[in-house]
Amino acid sequence: MAVGGGEYITAVFATGLVLGVLSLLGLIERFLNLKVMIHCYEVTGSSAEQLTTEVNGVLEPIHSVMQNVHLAPTPRHMRMRFEFEGTRRMQAKVLTMLRASGGFESVAALGPVQAE
Repeated sequence: MAVGGGEYITAVFATGLVLGVLSLLGLIERFLNLKVMIHCYEVTGSSAEQLTTEVNGVLEPIHSVMQNVHLAPTPRHMRMRFEFEGTRRMQAKVLTMLRASGGFESVAALGPVQAE
């Protein structure tokens, strides 16, 4: 409306203010651990059943489930890739619990997934 009324300086100031506040709120959301993110993980093991049981055993105490599960057999082992939705602290806790489980040949955090 300010641009339509010829108040260009006011329009630029208002736009800058809105963008600055939104950026600041995003940082506060991350700092206070309020933002829910989806991260992708990959684990390897001897069989699909064993991998599924182990991952579900890790996620059960925090009342969470795997999303977008993909299994891929290789000549040596089975690979399972899955996504988990949670805050930054929950993501760190799940990764620590997966690594401490001992039921996997390897555990890898593949990073955040873009929401659709």
